[in-house]
Amino acid sequence: MKAVILAGGYGTRMRPLTFSQPKPLVTLAGKPIIAHIIDYLASHGISEVFVTTNYLRESIQDYLGFHHNGVKINYPVEEEPLGTAGCVKNIQDSLDETFLVIQGDCITDMDLKKLFGKHKSSGALATIATYPVDEPWKYGVVDSGDDGCVRQFFEKPDRDKCVTSKANTGVYVLEPEVLDYVPEKTFFDFARNLFPMLLESQSICECSYDSSSFWIDVGHPKDYYRAHVWLMDNISKYVSGSLKRLDGFEGDVFAGSNVVINSSSMIEGPVVIQDNVVIEHDVVIKPYTSINSGNCLKNGTILLGSILFKNSVFGAGSTISQSMVGENSVLKAGVSVRNDVLVGADCVVGARARILEGSRIWPGMDIDANSIVDGTLRNFVQTYDPPGDIMWSLREVTPEEAFYFNKKESNRILYTGLRAKSLSDFTQVLREVDLNSIEFHLRYDNNDFQKWVHNILDDPVFAGRLGEIKKFYDSKSLNSSGLRKHLVLASENRLRQLVEGVRPKGYW
Repeated sequence: MKAVILAGGYGTRMRPLTFSQPKPLVTLAGKPIIAHIIDYLASHGISEVFVTTNYLRESIQDYLGFHHNGVKINYPVEEEPLGTAGCVKNIQDSLDETFLVIQGDCITDMDLKKLFGKHKSSGALATIATYPVDEPWKYGVVDSGDDGCVRQFFEKPDRDKCVTSKANTGVYVLEPEVLDYVPEKTFFDFARNLFPMLLESQSICECSYDSSSFWIDVGHPKDYYRAHVWLMDNISKYVSGSLKRLDGFEGDVFAGSNVVINSSSMIEGPVVIQDNVVIEHDVVIKPYTSINSGNCLKNGTILLGSILFKNSVFGAGSTISQSMVGENSVLKAGVSVRNDVLVGADCVVGARARILEGSRIWPGMDIDANSIVDGTLRNFVQTYDPPGDIMWSLREVTPEEAFYFNKKESNRILYTGLRAKSLSDFTQVLREVDLNSIEFHLRYDNNDFQKWVHNILDDPVFAGRLGEIKKFYDSKSLNSSGLRKHLVLASENRLRQLVEGVRPKGYW
């Protein structure tokens, strides 16, 4: 049997973690989401899958290859986004028998034998798996008759208009003929376009599951964590085969190769520890913690049900509670991270800093020692490779690539509410933003303005000028007001030169 995994989303609700990796590769209980899905499909007799994706597609292919757990994997090329149904239409020639469609962020143990059986007995072209949810207004919900035929769809209805709690799980069994309803090379969605068409011919049914099964869409951090807890509660069943159970600890503790655990440390399962992890003296690791490969936990680190991605360092006495920390980050001694926090990749958090509940820190942020973060701190993230044309500097960048002006008040790091999406915006914001913010972005060895201009606007000439201004400021040749004047003048001049089409060999 064949299945299609819809893995083409950008994972925006899981940011900042999905800036550096596609959502299907975000790990749960030490294994990427998409690996859990393929293992689930393999256990139900699926022998071949098609992974439809565009965002960071090569990363998924590099991880899975062309076979995983006995399942053949194909990566169809989608030249432009076609929607959930359109991308399946794109591979219609490969789907010559009844097949399954599943979302790439679905974690479940629903019995697919029941779904295929209901589909076959109904004679429908499409059968949808539904699952009861507590907040149906957050989902697409399905209303059906006693015979299982779908009568109506409601996409995120108002609370007072919810006639059912049965959510569309994004798991479908389809006949190949259903794709004849989908136009070629056209953006087309299952729930919004195709299924309403099938209602008219009564060619769509539902297969209802109850809460004795488990299903969740892990597109949101809180739902991701719920899936994490469920998998960890059943870790003996879902753990990667390369990990081995460790004796001498309370609960289920699984670890990979080259793991060093000091005898003074305490671990209480369920816990998953990947390869090449170092756990120093007096570390405390509590249940529902997952530690990916290459992490180092310094003396006295405390982990309370947290998820650590690859190759990060956690300083002595740091505490991470029910939060997620991206890869290649450094949290220095005494850092406190408290509940539902997401720290992006390549961040540095200074000693004794406190990251408060619900905060989000975008990749590449440098948080000063003794600081407090309470909310979301954004940083520019490069999403396009520059074409080498200096006029690229005049474009309006994406929100992800924008420059976000932060500031520090007392010991709190805050977003000012101002951002620049172009060189023109940048010039204007420099005129009006608090001097505190300008100084924040030039503190110590940082020159965030220079980095943004060089990496995002791809203008080494203007970046060089910003480096010169930083040197003047560091040497005390400029006071704060003089700093602003020089930055604004430099930005105005560069903007004028680019608009007028001037390409100076030197600048200034």
